[in-house]
Amino acid sequence: MTQKSGSAVQTFLFADLSGFTALTEAHGDEQAAGLHDGAGLLPGPADSHGLTVLVPDLQDRAAVHAIIYDELCQGIVLDSSRDRYREVIARLTAAGAQGVILGCTEIELLVTQADSPVPVFPTTRLHAQAAVERALAPVVTRQ
Repeated sequence: MTQKSGSAVQTFLFADLSGFTALTEAHGDEQAAGLHDGAGLLPGPADSHGLTVLVPDLQDRAAVHAIIYDELCQGIVLDSSRDRYREVIARLTAAGAQGVILGCTEIELLVTQADSPVPVFPTTRLHAQAAVERALAPVVTRQ
């Protein structure tokens, strides 16, 4: 995604694709990767914040998905898969990505900040931290 912040441009890569699981269940990994071109990933939220989504190409989308479901979901963490993710991140960083959103629970098992030249945003951890902060926040009552 790309967002203008003052004079700086902030760009983020989505390392997993929303809706890809349903396509895969219906059509298989490679066919689903071909059907999902990255359009409309976050149509409302992205557009409303002036963001543009960057997505991996067809082969990279298929690899990202296969690594998640064929390996990480099975408890398999391979250095070769980490290298493949690093390659995807490098290509998208070269295309302008300025951050990587780890948009699937399992990706954090494989990719850390050390694997990326740009900031990594592990959504599982970020959501858990936000939930704890909200749970521990003082309760405001209206009178």
